Amino acid sequence: MNLNSVKHVCIYGQQANNNCVNYFSNATELTIRHYFKKSENSISTTLNCMIPLTQLTKLVIESYGFPLKEIVKLLCFTSSLYILKLNFLSLNANNSKFIEQNESFQYVSNQNKIKKSSSS
Repeated sequence: MNLNSVKHVCIYGQQANNNCVNYFSNATELTIRHYFKKSENSISTTLNCMIPLTQLTKLVIESYGFPLKEIVKLLCFTSSLYILKLNFLSLNANNSKFIEQNESFQYVSNQNKIKKSSSS
């Protein structure tokens, strides 16, 4: 299989594997269907060994359990992102306060190229 032709990567698993066997060098879209448990690495580190996060243009997260803090960390590595979709994310008072007070979120919102975002 030619992994260089893959443009969209979907992650369904609930457990991340540290030994990244496959690298999708030309992927520009990522969909995460479950918040996966990471081992000793951060989610961003784990994902970056599978796909180049800096070239992602579309990120879709479809998971109730994906912490907003982890999303913000992930967005720090996706400077080319144009489309962000957060499905099933529960925004509560704690998340709102986190957004207002978090320096990383403020940095990400000023640096990223996101033109279209949605949540449901």
